[in-house]
Amino acid sequence: MTDETSGRLRAMVPARVARLTDKVQNTYGAFVTHSVGCADCKEVGWRCERAEELWQEYKAAQKEARDS
Repeated sequence: MTDETSGRLRAMVPARVARLTDKVQNTYGAFVTHSVGCADCKEVGWRCERAEELWQEYKAAQKEARDS
């Protein structure tokens, strides 16, 4: 998708939906970025305290987007 196409599509999406979508993507990105770089998180089936906080932020953002 080109930047121009992306911009046109974004203009058609209500601002609130766009913000919520960005929030979901950003919180998930923060979780993944942390998890990949964290030695504790690299253990199978384990999330460190910070990863758990980031995961909960992501889940809350998903719920907010879904319920809107």
